[in-house]
Amino acid sequence: MVKPQRIDWSNEVEPTPREEQLKVLAEKTKDIKPQTYNITSKNTKATRVVHDHYGTAVTIPPGETRDGITLLPDTAAYLGTGDLTLTPA
Repeated sequence: MVKPQRIDWSNEVEPTPREEQLKVLAEKTKDIKPQTYNITSKNTKATRVVHDHYGTAVTIPPGETRDGITLLPDTAAYLGTGDLTLTPA
């Protein structure tokens, strides 16, 4: 006669590697505050769309400036490498 194995139905779950990465990232960025920028498009033909810190889409027509866009500093640095000019408001 085979004795049935006991199954442990514990709710304790080990975090996945991605969950660990997100925890470390959240800890690193908790003190970074969003800042306000004025964004100017240098592109003369295409309308640009940028999502601000809160997820709202902001349309920037060719050659125009939008004032008071809230972004994290890392996002602003990334956007500044293309055809957008960002200046602190």
